[in-house]
Amino acid sequence: MLALVPIDGSSNGNQSILDRLKSQFSQLSEDAFWAARDRLTEKGLLQKGRVWGAML
Repeated sequence: MLALVPIDGSSNGNQSILDRLKSQFSQLSEDAFWAARDRLTEKGLLQKGRVWGAML
């Protein structure tokens, strides 16, 4: 997941990242994605975007 987040600080939509991950890992569930995203956010490795909706 971290490899798909732009290093320049720009945001990327959750759905876009989820779709890209699912193309590489077809067994990935949405629950697993959200759990991983939330865990990385809690650890400070990801930051939620400031736009309404789903952004990282």
